[in-house]
Amino acid sequence: MDGIAQQDIAPKKLGPTAYAVLGLLALRDWTTYELAQQMERGVGRMWAASPSMLYEEPKHLVARGYATVCQSPVGRRPRARYSITDAGRQALSLWLAEQPTPPALQFEGLIKVLFADHGPPGTNEAILAEIAAWARQSRTEAQARARGYLDGNYIDGVDLAARAAIVAQTLAFLAELYDLVERWTAWAAELAVAPDPADRAQQAFTAIADGHRALP
Repeated sequence: MDGIAQQDIAPKKLGPTAYAVLGLLALRDWTTYELAQQMERGVGRMWAASPSMLYEEPKHLVARGYATVCQSPVGRRPRARYSITDAGRQALSLWLAEQPTPPALQFEGLIKVLFADHGPPGTNEAILAEIAAWARQSRTEAQARARGYLDGNYIDGVDLAARAAIVAQTLAFLAELYDLVERWTAWAAELAVAPDPADRAQQAFTAIADGHRALP
């Protein structure tokens, strides 16, 4: 019964964040701190969630009977460690069988680009530079992650070989996304200072309308 008192909350409708946590629990047991680290390291690249949610979602899983919790000694003080239940595995399987919701893009930098003409001179270029820096850093991190996988560096206690295909699928998508953003920012930065931006924009509109890529 250890840790049950702090989990005494009413069950709520579960969303993708909760199921992402449930998926991690399907791999192995985790403390809340470890879950937050793992979400930031991998899953959070695909589904952003606030740190507070990551500490609350496991409690909702316990309330639904999808996970159990016990106090595990970590360093000088105990931490709550979560484990998936059979009901949790069944719930995860049912969720995976549902049709996924189409992607919903939330890209603040892109919104700022759209309204950059209302800022001081150089606003567009400055925003693009910041986005490009993020893409470069993210691509570097993805490269390091891939090198780690080649060296067998994966989640302790989880067989990478058994999950290699789906891990490669997700990492490849993210790597391609970062590459796209880098190429787009380079193209957009040139367009921002082009002597004939309207003509260059017309070329992009035509390419897109004809079903071609706008970026070189």
